[in-house]
Amino acid sequence: MKTYLNYKNKIDGYIEVKDTIKTIEKISAVNIHLLKEKLINLNKYINEIENVLSQIYPFCNHFNNPFSERLSKRKKQKRSLLIITGEKGLVGNLWHNLIGILLQKKKLYHYIIVCGKKGALYAKEEGIKFHKFFNLNSGLPEAEINDIVNFVLYKFKKREISSCDILYPHFISLTRQEPEILQFLPFNLIPLPKTNRNLGFPIFEPNKEKLFNFILEKYIIAIFYKIIFESKLSEFSARTVNTENASEKTKQLITTLYLKYFKERRTNITKKQLESFVVHKLKT
Repeated sequence: MKTYLNYKNKIDGYIEVKDTIKTIEKISAVNIHLLKEKLINLNKYINEIENVLSQIYPFCNHFNNPFSERLSKRKKQKRSLLIITGEKGLVGNLWHNLIGILLQKKKLYHYIIVCGKKGALYAKEEGIKFHKFFNLNSGLPEAEINDIVNFVLYKFKKREISSCDILYPHFISLTRQEPEILQFLPFNLIPLPKTNRNLGFPIFEPNKEKLFNFILEKYIIAIFYKIIFESKLSEFSARTVNTENASEKTKQLITTLYLKYFKERRTNITKKQLESFVVHKLKT
């Protein structure tokens, strides 16, 4: 069998791989821009909610909101951890780093929730038992995100869990994403900016406690969306960088195979020419 043809087949295969990697890289890069835009809009929405809460908070700070820090002292402590991963790979060590933190901290938690098939897969490989699993597709369908946050809020309201921390890949830059554990519930409401007292005394409908609790729940959900978007931004950033590196390595490999291909082909042609020359001489 002509070995140079084997090289040619390998080259064709690697070219297909390179094209696929390049396509994944472009898709990831596009998603980065889309997610950054979503985060900008979401931050504006969060700022608006904070402004509304700042108007109401001075009249409602004595309430025992079902998600507030005041209810954190429960008789039966059952801490939970929500880990956010993804459905696909090609992200370098991103998912492995999260599982590494989970391995270190798992004894602190009684209830573990995993989002994303990769997280579930790696958790099983490490022998980590989790109690609930959610899909988290790259398209970030609103129904999936709402299912996750509503489940966590329901468990906390019913006191089936006493707290919920979120382990997710914190976005720092395109080339840097680090695992971070954030306390989600009980929700610690940050000090709100002082409202303008000249606006007068507000009128609450139906009453200020229900209104405050309703808006605060919307605020908590918005914060959860922000964490999800940031996690996906980290995922696509890691995938963009890794596919770019993989594309460059594949390109180098193709170049090396081409050199070997031409060398083998030249050797094969030279061998045939020598054989033809010898046969011709023998005949004469």
